[in-house]
Amino acid sequence: MGLLIGLFTPRAVRPDAFLATAMVSAAALLPLWATVLVGVGACGIFVGLMADFGDLRNATAYSELATLAAIAAFAVFFNRLLGRRANQLVQVRSVAETAQLAVLHPVPRHLGPVTLESLYLAAAAESPDRRRSV
Repeated sequence: MGLLIGLFTPRAVRPDAFLATAMVSAAALLPLWATVLVGVGACGIFVGLMADFGDLRNATAYSELATLAAIAAFAVFFNRLLGRRANQLVQVRSVAETAQLAVLHPVPRHLGPVTLESLYLAAAAESPDRRRSV
């Protein structure tokens, strides 16, 4: 999108905001390698547009490029932070599930002539396995 805006709009319209948006979106939605690729690609697109516009001697263009590079670095950091938090959440859920299963002893299937059934329903809506026979 940033490339198209850079090529098909007047020079006064700068594509760096669109390129930055792509990097931050990638950080939130894509794996680390893809986030790095989007960041490098966005900076490369901007350098190509600088060359196409004749801005290779323009200090403002280099300032914008430095800003994009900083946003790319932040996007990689943000992606790693989100990944770490997701891993922690998986671990916490696993420990909670193990603790719940240790506390909830299975109900015997038969009690004399009576056949018993039971159902464990987790209180948390986001539980991975909300319904479980115990």
